[in-house]
Amino acid sequence: MRANMTGLALNILKAKKGRTLFSVLGAMFGVGLLAAMLVLYGKMDAALAQQFVERYGDSDLMAGYRHERKIMSPELVETVTGTAGVAEHGVILVNPQQYSSDYDGRANGMYYVGADNSAQAKRFYKFTQDLGAGEAALSQKLAKRLGVGVGDTAQIPFPSGKTQAWKVAELLPERAAASGAVPEMVLFNLTSLQERFALPGQANLVLLKLEPDMHKNAAYTLLKTAANDLDIDLMEGLDEAKELIVFLKGIGYSLGVLALLASALFVLSNFQLAVQERVRELAALRAIGGSRGQVFRLVLTEATLIGGVGAGLGLGLGVLLATMSSAWIAGLLDVQMAEAPLPWTFLLATAAAGWAFYVLLALLPARKAVKVLPIQAARESALAGDGKGGNVASIALLLVFAAASAACFVTGQRAEDGSGERALLSVLGGLSGVIGVFAGVPFLAPFLLNVLSVPAEWLGGRESFVAVKNLIAERKKSTLTILVVAIGITLALSVTTVLNVLYESTMDNLRQTYVTDFVVSSSKSVNSELSLAVTEEIKQIPGVQWATGISLSGSGATLAQYDYSRSLPEWKEENGGPSPFANVPRYQTIGYNKVDLKEMENVGLLPKLQGTLAETVVFPRKYAEGLGVQVGDRLQVNSGRSYTVTVGAIVDTLPGQPYQELGVYLDQSHPIQPGPGFTIDLDNALAILVEIDPVKRVEVLAGFSALEGKYAELRYTDLQTEMNKQEQGFALERSILWSVVCTVMLVGVLGMINTLAASIQAKRREYAILRAISVTPRQLVKMVLTQSGLYVTLAVLVGLGGAALMVAGFTQALGIETLRPPWGTIGLVVDAVYLVTLLVSLPMAWKMGRETVTRALAME
Repeated sequence: MRANMTGLALNILKAKKGRTLFSVLGAMFGVGLLAAMLVLYGKMDAALAQQFVERYGDSDLMAGYRHERKIMSPELVETVTGTAGVAEHGVILVNPQQYSSDYDGRANGMYYVGADNSAQAKRFYKFTQDLGAGEAALSQKLAKRLGVGVGDTAQIPFPSGKTQAWKVAELLPERAAASGAVPEMVLFNLTSLQERFALPGQANLVLLKLEPDMHKNAAYTLLKTAANDLDIDLMEGLDEAKELIVFLKGIGYSLGVLALLASALFVLSNFQLAVQERVRELAALRAIGGSRGQVFRLVLTEATLIGGVGAGLGLGLGVLLATMSSAWIAGLLDVQMAEAPLPWTFLLATAAAGWAFYVLLALLPARKAVKVLPIQAARESALAGDGKGGNVASIALLLVFAAASAACFVTGQRAEDGSGERALLSVLGGLSGVIGVFAGVPFLAPFLLNVLSVPAEWLGGRESFVAVKNLIAERKKSTLTILVVAIGITLALSVTTVLNVLYESTMDNLRQTYVTDFVVSSSKSVNSELSLAVTEEIKQIPGVQWATGISLSGSGATLAQYDYSRSLPEWKEENGGPSPFANVPRYQTIGYNKVDLKEMENVGLLPKLQGTLAETVVFPRKYAEGLGVQVGDRLQVNSGRSYTVTVGAIVDTLPGQPYQELGVYLDQSHPIQPGPGFTIDLDNALAILVEIDPVKRVEVLAGFSALEGKYAELRYTDLQTEMNKQEQGFALERSILWSVVCTVMLVGVLGMINTLAASIQAKRREYAILRAISVTPRQLVKMVLTQSGLYVTLAVLVGLGGAALMVAGFTQALGIETLRPPWGTIGLVVDAVYLVTLLVSLPMAWKMGRETVTRALAME
């Protein structure tokens, strides 16, 4: 019996080739998109891991001293390399001239390194053979400048004009820094270098590779216990690319699931149409002895076959798409895509989950099919009910989700700006509203269609009015198709609008942040251990015109004896929450960074300052206006002890810190220190602003690269580079979005074709009678086109409503005050939907118009 049921299901699917094909395509696109993202993100992760090893080696930690004149003794080197959990190590001596009184120690654009012949050192610095006594490896750029090759003796230039003779044992492959600049580099035999600089057994850097079961953080703790003053870096390179991929995974997988849901709705719509069209056949099966269970199994067998074939083809399509697009994605991320093994376990699980989802959804039409009675073989009949119950449920869901949406929006509006509670409630408000709108389509559709019937009749005549009424009568068949197209429109318009706003906001913020050619910072951000003394080294790089540092932000300071009646009430309310640094409201605390105010004034970053520099404070305008202070006001600041400061200037934003809301700049000579219990080192840099001579950009980049080798946490970038990175990220996000939108829209179009075909087939007799009475072929074409146009119009209206609610949720969650919708994109999406619908429905309309009356009645 099971074999007979499978054969019967196959025969039915063959008889309806068009609908079967569309159902398979819908399932294929849903699973295929999700599978493509699994493969693509797996390739991205493998590419980053490979590029990290190629660029930095496989070391897990770097330990040593970055500060000038500080060096590790042989005993400390032995202690570090002998730490529990260390599998391999490499000993390094960077820029040894800084420890010798015979050299001035200043940077000259070259990078001097002494390395042992360990595997760790070789992988990190990319040399392949052991360096013997008196031997060195040179970068190709340096060898070319000195005119030497392998086997030659090179006179290596050091600062102060001194040179040393070393035999060239190897030429190093060029390795670009993160910015693409290539420093001139020379790699010495470690022992020989230590002897020449009288530093026996000493080093300032050790590379460590840990045992597989040793965690980096645990090793970090052990090393700090052994020598608390060690500078230790966890090798976590390519952080920005990793963060971007993690973010893209969240977007991609979420939208991929939505695409799978849209394709599932399409397949469900097809099954419902199939059951509605085959009432007589199902009733006949029951009449000749078929049981309800057999009817149920028949529908599920069809779903199993369609879902299985669609999921299998989708798996292959996903792998193919990922392979074809990986090179393009690698170019955007600036990585070399790795040949990673396909994650077959996850791929097969995804295909199986998609297949199971399609089969589970088929339970709904299968449940309706078993309700068909044998007597229905003799007459046409709806499956069950008149649809009023569905309308009641639709109204109830619409009201429930509308109330939930309103409650979330109102509660989120009252929550604190920037809080997680506000973001969560706002997004939930948007999602609840969208679900309510979608759930209310069965109820809203007749109302909207009745409204549209007036302009339809006015524009298209009486036949268009008839098309509207036909659509109202058959709205239950078209609801899922309308929802699929509406989901695509909602995704396209809402996410595009939010991405557009975020893109413009990000670019504006970057322009405010990069007030100089370059910004140097620490990879550890607010936990920076990069000393402000590095500013002086940067000034020595050829091509740097000036550089000025910004310290870490001090915490724990409060304004004392201030009259807050001068402050704006709304500003006090906005900042009235408890401070995390003191037992006072936030508006009574004051954050500060130490800078060289005189230098900032001289280079034009600050206006002319009033008062004594050591007591001067600079306010951003928003903070000053909210607090109610003016230039010349004297304030009392308490941070363990009391200090008096004078407002020397009020600027639009603090140079280099446009986001600082409750912070000021103090001069570096001010004695203030973080309050009791705070361990922030104000001698460390949050950022260093650097202005350069554009003509000497290459020399500056080489100097920065040399400093990167000395200070592992040092990072540098400029406005154009940062804007390019952001542009790449947004380009990927848009690509993922549009791949999902196009998939959903394609599935929606397939659903529209099926629904239109089913409607035409169901109304073939009525159309034939109308032709026999008075309707011309042209009028029939107009009726079909009007009906397809109304499908799209309903989907557009529902999609616009959903998009408006989602955008409202996102804007409230992100605190976006000014919204500039991308009207061009919105118009493009709507026009594209109408155009595709016209192209799809026109052939069917012409075919219906050309069909003769006798043939239509004969086929009926």
